[in-house]
Amino acid sequence: MIRVSFIFLGILLALGIYAGCSEIKSEPYVATNKAWVMDDSLAQFLGEFEKAFEEGMNNKRIPGGAVAIVKDGRVVFQKGFGVKENGTSNKVDENTVFRLGSVSKGFAAILAGVAVEDGLLSWDKPVSSYLEDFKLNDPEQTNRVQIKHILSHTSGLPRNACHPLKSHL
Repeated sequence: MIRVSFIFLGILLALGIYAGCSEIKSEPYVATNKAWVMDDSLAQFLGEFEKAFEEGMNNKRIPGGAVAIVKDGRVVFQKGFGVKENGTSNKVDENTVFRLGSVSKGFAAILAGVAVEDGLLSWDKPVSSYLEDFKLNDPEQTNRVQIKHILSHTSGLPRNACHPLKSHL
């Protein structure tokens, strides 16, 4: 139940950020028939980057990775390196999907900060004021847990507190 509540909190944050940023107007993309040509300095940089990236992966014994570099709205480099898993020959390419893992914590914190700045969220309000389904066994504790507690892992909840069938949710 708590895991589901956190998912809803994430969705709420994403919707809040979308609402807060929806007034941003971008310049319309104007397609041109003009062919794009990579200049020599960019080609040299990308060649050096590719070499350095491969060396770094080998030095750190990283089995595989993928890179995309965008310049002026155009993908100028995308390539997979290495293998998807040690001991296999299944190569990484530019379409390989990687797990995000703990990097999502940083995204959640930044998005929450933007939502707070835009007045859509408050660090000091209880999670239950945003998610009616967020309930702990003790109603007093339910009202005590605030957004800042969730993001800083100071809610007092035990590690990985969720439904016993969490792997099936």
